[in-house]
Amino acid sequence: MRRGRGEAIDEIGREFWKLAEAGEFNFRVARPAGWDTVALALWNEELIGSPSIERLRSGRGEQVVREIGRAIALIAGSRIKPKRVFDYAEQLKDTAEFAQILVRRFPGLTSTVKFLLRTFEKVDLPERGLTPIHGDMHIDQWLTNGEELGLLDLEDVSLGHPERDLAFFAVQIESEYGTELDHAVLNAVLMDGYQSTGSRPHERLLRVYAANKWLSKASKLSDVVLAKVFLRRAFNCLEIQNSGSARASGSRIIAHVIDL
Repeated sequence: MRRGRGEAIDEIGREFWKLAEAGEFNFRVARPAGWDTVALALWNEELIGSPSIERLRSGRGEQVVREIGRAIALIAGSRIKPKRVFDYAEQLKDTAEFAQILVRRFPGLTSTVKFLLRTFEKVDLPERGLTPIHGDMHIDQWLTNGEELGLLDLEDVSLGHPERDLAFFAVQIESEYGTELDHAVLNAVLMDGYQSTGSRPHERLLRVYAANKWLSKASKLSDVVLAKVFLRRAFNCLEIQNSGSARASGSRIIAHVIDL
């Protein structure tokens, strides 16, 4: 309440709803009903639908994921004007907090996590303008109602890189549903949907944001063996930063530090 976040989220929700009603999005959002300063609650009308993950589990989810990829591009190109900025500098702050959680839980991973954080800080990022992003993009934010999609949770809408939304969606599908879904196919379909609008993601940004997400996922685990697997996935995403002998050398260092 001190930062006016409730009012800001309500305002963003109204912008999204108006654009969705005008047909500028390929999804619906709940109609905002106001920010309640007494109850400290954000009210919205009900958004009818069932969890999209169930469609994916039924084997009929590729079109859903394709439309989600398209939705990420439509949000990025929309007239939404978020006041919050979440660029890579802000991402590093979030990642540092997850790293602290991870080393408290698994002290034996301290050197590995510190090495990974230093790598995050040194990545060579391309010059890319900031656009509207959802900010917390994953399959569980989506409902389906017949052929219509519904998007939930606009709390983290910001100006940022759409590659973050794409990468976070892809990592969540693999890390949480990879044993039951063909995540490689679904993530290829996601990218196809994104590119269907003429948008082209930057591969390096995709990998860097994916690496950050793998670390955050590792911080939520209670199994140190699986945490190491997730950290290895983070390192693998970052290997695109190196080339030639430098890449080979970097890979040897990573293998030593992570001790898998």
